[in-house]
Amino acid sequence: MTVLSIPRESIERISTMISADNDPTQQNVEFAFTVNEDRPSTWEPGLWDGAATLRHGRYRAKALSPILGTGAIDLLPGTYQVWVKLDGPFEDPVIRAGAMIIT
Repeated sequence: MTVLSIPRESIERISTMISADNDPTQQNVEFAFTVNEDRPSTWEPGLWDGAATLRHGRYRAKALSPILGTGAIDLLPGTYQVWVKLDGPFEDPVIRAGAMIIT
């Protein structure tokens, strides 16, 4: 699992790679950020990273709005779990994509 360290003053989008046998980019993608091992209850919209998406069966998804600093979600310093959820026609996978440390 990837661990990302980001200064609290940074304003940027968080992205993650999704491995899939079939192209998931027609599905809605959402992100959640939780403390410790808490389960997500609030999801934020994400998007697929256009031309940079496909890399050998891996697709890049990113949080739609900046999440730090003056972004849509203001996270205090600490460690957060990054979650990704896909809204598919037959499955709705929820994936723990890594950890993020806000310094």
